Amino acid sequence: MEEKQKYPDHPERFEYEGQVMCREALTGRHYWEMEWTSVINMGVAFKEVKRKGWDSQLDWSDKTWMLLNDSSNGFTFSHGLQRVFIPIPYIDVKAFLARTRRVGLFLDWPAGILCFYWVSDDTRTLLHTFHSTFTEPVYPSFGVLAGSLTLLTVEKLETDHVPLGFTPEVTRERIGVSYSFKFPGSGLFQCSLTGLVFRVTREAELTYRTQIWDEMLLLTANKQPGGPLFSIECPQDCIRELQLPHCRPEAALLPDCLSVGHITDDGMSVIPPLKVTETHVVVSVSHLSGFGIVFDRIKKFLTKPIRGQVLLFLRQLQRPLSILSVILLPSNVPLQDVKEQHTGSKFIQAPSFCSFHKGKTYCLHSDPSGLTIQPKTAQFFENYGPNYHATFEITLPTRTEDVTVMVRSPEEENVWDYALHLPGTQTIC
Repeated sequence: MEEKQKYPDHPERFEYEGQVMCREALTGRHYWEMEWTSVINMGVAFKEVKRKGWDSQLDWSDKTWMLLNDSSNGFTFSHGLQRVFIPIPYIDVKAFLARTRRVGLFLDWPAGILCFYWVSDDTRTLLHTFHSTFTEPVYPSFGVLAGSLTLLTVEKLETDHVPLGFTPEVTRERIGVSYSFKFPGSGLFQCSLTGLVFRVTREAELTYRTQIWDEMLLLTANKQPGGPLFSIECPQDCIRELQLPHCRPEAALLPDCLSVGHITDDGMSVIPPLKVTETHVVVSVSHLSGFGIVFDRIKKFLTKPIRGQVLLFLRQLQRPLSILSVILLPSNVPLQDVKEQHTGSKFIQAPSFCSFHKGKTYCLHSDPSGLTIQPKTAQFFENYGPNYHATFEITLPTRTEDVTVMVRSPEEENVWDYALHLPGTQTIC
């Protein structure tokens, strides 16, 4: 027979049920991992975070840095009122969710860094990095909205083997944009805007940008591009390993299919990878110039789908009409490069990942129906620049506030859909 126990109130107890804060105050560098089922949030918080009242939820405070797992297709990262949605970086979402749900957190308190990693076997995939200024110790904090959460015992994290995230400075050039960053010292660092990962041996300054592939060089080598071509410069010459993001869901199973083209004034050489992970092609580099993923023009996995992204841009016309541009691209095209070509439009943040088959024809549908969509169909190709034009355009009357956009395959299956709420259409400029 169950008997209720006395549970007196305590000023440090969270009124919102399912929330808890660890006793240990953290400064310095720390790493921990957690497994969970169902809906949770996790992260770190200052001790004086609000604990009573309707607004005492951990994921809405400016004194917390949290991951919220409340979606089947991605993760939400929150600090105060700022929220960033990161889609699941895999096409087969069901298979992804069938895995053990395990996340690692790395805190570098003096540097103001908190990294979240998806942990699968021995692989840690960087999901998101908070850059902040921690003015006092932080405490691991959790919220279990449903299911369970387990704090695991793990070995000390060797930071040389997992990347720390960074956000580079973006500069508009005469053509396109360039990215730059100053590394504080040795280590593995992942760019949040391009997905590139650099192994650095010491403090260094880095500048990189995308370039146009030379079709003649590719044809001569019987290769085709599998990602953007990056021109990389480092005066200190201390980059020893480069990891380039790919969009092939089965590339790790077929590591001999992907390699890296190295472009110099003497032409193009092909670098075999050290390894191919689920997300990146890893190569050793001795000097820098142009690097991009390539593969043979005839390979078995060309019949397989690739990871793609659907990007939305909205622009206001002179008349009381708006144009919604829908762009279908491989997932490893940097968003910032696409934004630069659509500066007259408003980018609409939306879950973007899906899968496309190269050479297949797709069509766009809307709800409500009857809106003008051009063209009727479009063939998907691996576009790595230099131009990122709209694949489809939908003409919207200015009064339109809600519209659902659906990308459909030749088999009339929805490969991607999203419901947009556009209350500010009339004020877009």
